[in-house]
Amino acid sequence: MLAETTAWTTLAWLVASGLVMIWAATHLTQAAEQIATSTGIGQYWVGAMLLAAATSLPELAVDVTAVRLGASNLAAGDLFGSGMANMLILALLLLFRGSVATCWRFGHELSRTVGLALVMTALAAMAVLLRAQTVWFGLSPVSLVLVGIYLMWTRSAFQQDAADIGDAPTERTSPPRGSWRWPVGRFGLAALAIFSSAPLFAAAAHRLAVLSGLGDTTVGTIMVGVSTSLPELTVSLAALRMGASSLAVGNLFGSNAFNMLVFFAMDCAGRGSIFAALDPTHVLSALGATLLMGLGLVAVLRPPSSRLALLEPSGLSMIAVYVAIMTTVLLHTSST
Repeated sequence: MLAETTAWTTLAWLVASGLVMIWAATHLTQAAEQIATSTGIGQYWVGAMLLAAATSLPELAVDVTAVRLGASNLAAGDLFGSGMANMLILALLLLFRGSVATCWRFGHELSRTVGLALVMTALAAMAVLLRAQTVWFGLSPVSLVLVGIYLMWTRSAFQQDAADIGDAPTERTSPPRGSWRWPVGRFGLAALAIFSSAPLFAAAAHRLAVLSGLGDTTVGTIMVGVSTSLPELTVSLAALRMGASSLAVGNLFGSNAFNMLVFFAMDCAGRGSIFAALDPTHVLSALGATLLMGLGLVAVLRPPSSRLALLEPSGLSMIAVYVAIMTTVLLHTSST
């Protein structure tokens, strides 16, 4: 449908479909919070699991569509670029320490979530670097391992943390009975809106990459990665307005882990190993995402100091790393 459109028309379609996804993600967030209230689940758990999956729906829909269009590098660039963009959002929150001052109390849960995201991102990056070509039953073993790691972590988290998180004083809720049907229906409708708009978003991004001459890797990492992280930004701002900083931080780190599951869906949508078709340049953005997650964890886990300060070096250093990695990716891809 966009094969013959001009750059400005393509950009208009990109913005329009992106706005639909942001609108739908906002409703997803509100529905998820209502579901959490009706079940009594803690804020951090909702952020790291339910909201992480919900706000990663744009990546899932966009990237599967991109693979089917033959733009695998656009899809991979989106996943690693989105991981960096999520940490950029965290860095902006860290500039004002008070907004995440209480998250250090969830240090155990945060450490495990970040550890999961780091392991999954590193494994995906290694497969991209080696251009793994092995296939089992039409799928790369790496994508199957990514799914296995995530499922094992989920089971462990349910067993070890759910009760403790639900007992935390700041996390307790009084669930009204019979109030879950409308939130679940709202959640489903918002998810449907994302899946309906995401194919157009992916097609517009691919067309823009062709017209600009920047290539799928650059457009995916810089433009699409940032665009599909806009739901995370919306969630974070909404959570902070509710005074639920653990919801925001849990969502950002949890989304980075869930995004790596999208490689499995991309593998199913393509032919052969998805990792064999990717540009090794993606390792740069994967490295940036892992570095930023490490910096973010250290910054969030630091207990609040007694001195008053609006700006924290940790947030500024994360922004500097983000800019440096993005510049490196742009320069590298433009020279090849």
